[in-house]
Amino acid sequence: MTSLAIKLLVSLAAVGAVYVFIRNIQHGGRRRRLALWVRDRHPEEWRKLAWGHRNLFVAGALARLHQTGAVRDAHFQAEYPSVRRWPRDMLAVLAASCLAVALAILGGEHFGWRW
Repeated sequence: MTSLAIKLLVSLAAVGAVYVFIRNIQHGGRRRRLALWVRDRHPEEWRKLAWGHRNLFVAGALARLHQTGAVRDAHFQAEYPSVRRWPRDMLAVLAASCLAVALAILGGEHFGWRW
């Protein structure tokens, strides 16, 4: 029978992975909405970007627009920091999930916990 510690650690990792997955979808949607807003309000600047940035790597497109200062708009400047990188809570939960998996493996190898 599986040890209680293994069950708890694997459950913690699974819940964390689901949380990060859902938050990543929300974060990507926010990034996509900002990209669509830029495309609608500043079509000439959007067309100047490479095809791959416009269609595949939206985060890179937004970063390039921000770095070059091509879009000088208060809305874009206010929204860009929130979509620039992953929120800290997602990083913390991801780190905790990885630590839980590592502890489960370590416990199975060295502490005699049964899988």
